[in-house]
Order: sequence, then C-alpha cells, then structure tokens
Amino acid sequence: CPEINPSENMWDKMREKFFTNLMFDSMDAVEDKLEEAMIYYNKNKEIVKSITGFKWISPYV
Repeated sequence: CPEINPSENMWDKMREKFFTNLMFDSMDAVEDKLEEAMIYYNKNKEIVKSITGFKWISPYV
C-alpha cells in the first residue's frame, strides 16, 4: 500500500536514477552513491513531492 509507505516509491526512483547497472567495489562506494542521491533529493524537494504524490505528505517534505 504505497499511500501508507511512500518511501517505497522514493526507493524505486532512487534505484532507477542512481543505481541502475552499477557494480560497487565496496560498501563504502554504495554509501557514497546513496549519499549523492540523498543530497540530490534534499536539494530537489519538488521531485520528492511529485514522486510521493500524496497530499498528506506535502507538509512534511
């Protein structure tokens, strides 16, 4: 039920944009890529709102 857990939609989009067809040499490399993704979405909150798309979440983003 994505309305209850909108983070699932975020993870899907994050995987598509930042992790598609990548192999990592270490867990540190995965964490670095995840940090890059988190920074990107933190700077682009309108994208987060459009991905989650639920009116109830907008005040919290």
